Amino acid sequence: MSILTNVIVNNKYQLVKKVGSGSYGIVYSARHLSSNTNKLYAIKLILKDHPSMKKSKHKATKQKDTKYLIERFEQDLHDIALNNNGLISANLLDLDLIKEKGHNCKILKEISIQLKVHKHPNILSIYRVYDNQISLIVVMDYYPEGDLFAAIVTKQLYKNDPKLIKDVFLQLIDALSYCHAQRVYHCDLKPENVLVANNGTKMILADFGLSLTSSFIDSNICLGSSFYMAPERIQNFNNGFDDLHNLTDKHGGIVKFPTSAGDVWSLIVILINFISIRNPWAKASLDDITFKSYLKDYKVLMKILPISKDCCKMLSRYLVLDPWKRGSLLQLRYDFLKLNHLSKEGPLSISCGVDVSESMMCQIPVDHTMSLSDEDIQISQRTSSSSTLEIETEEQDPFLLKSEVSSICRWNLKYPYALYN
Repeated sequence: MSILTNVIVNNKYQLVKKVGSGSYGIVYSARHLSSNTNKLYAIKLILKDHPSMKKSKHKATKQKDTKYLIERFEQDLHDIALNNNGLISANLLDLDLIKEKGHNCKILKEISIQLKVHKHPNILSIYRVYDNQISLIVVMDYYPEGDLFAAIVTKQLYKNDPKLIKDVFLQLIDALSYCHAQRVYHCDLKPENVLVANNGTKMILADFGLSLTSSFIDSNICLGSSFYMAPERIQNFNNGFDDLHNLTDKHGGIVKFPTSAGDVWSLIVILINFISIRNPWAKASLDDITFKSYLKDYKVLMKILPISKDCCKMLSRYLVLDPWKRGSLLQLRYDFLKLNHLSKEGPLSISCGVDVSESMMCQIPVDHTMSLSDEDIQISQRTSSSSTLEIETEEQDPFLLKSEVSSICRWNLKYPYALYN
């Protein structure tokens, strides 16, 4: 139920309908009141804190508490608007300041990381961040076509078009390459975290809730979604593997792995999704029979997936157990451009080779203020030259939030889709 429909945020955005919810927030589509276009935005309302929320040991209890928490949060926002002539007032925060200092505040960490890379045309952009007594309000682009999971599985937009697969997968490589160049590692790549536009021909990388900025990650950190997690991200990875002595940190005795390699692995699994509309295994672990068989002979992939011989060879260069020996994104881009046949038969077996010499230029970042109104541009310029901005409501320092904020866990907006079969 969209109880906040028609509520106006800061006299600028009118909420239209609820399009998603997560553990600590909700997302509404919204219309800019002063814009002459019909463009819709996505407004993410993030709960800052709730004193009645207790940690629960039981999953069912936690899910029930979370559902109640979000319902209460939405009702509180509705009550605020009801008592203020349908308005939710908030302070405009400085995006540059959030980008520079936000990593020190748990509730701003995801936003801070996304702001480091959001100017790329294939990464979800952030236009504004507001703050009021109970929530952070983030204004982003809205993509009504939904996520890549639905495009692959439900709509099956790519099953007959190898050139389209090549085009959109290159977009993902470019977006991820840009992230890594800025020392941003997504750590939760999966189709549910990629939005689509223009009938599935444009990819938009989203949801940086688990992202890291460290180039190396400890082996005891389990991070990501099981179908797409690299083997080094899975707990107890060391158990059962003998050739790890060279990966040990001499100073602390802790095994560390390159964070970027985990993203490469996840991206390759997404490529398999494009081609076969399924996953190669449930988990990249020795407990998984299929994965264990793959480690013995990579050609097993051709028996379980409808992929070509050349495609199988290419995948094996990136689905490498040792993350230090895994191919890079630059190598992947080159290899994928050269790949002529995705599948061994059917529509995806049609030649889709690309002239590598003419196709090595990546997408470049853009200035998102180009799509803002004149008033927005003026405000953007004013906020970039000053860390504070007087607005109609009471000012707040975004980095002196209530102490309870530090205890809030990062949250991810998740679409309610089932996992692959």
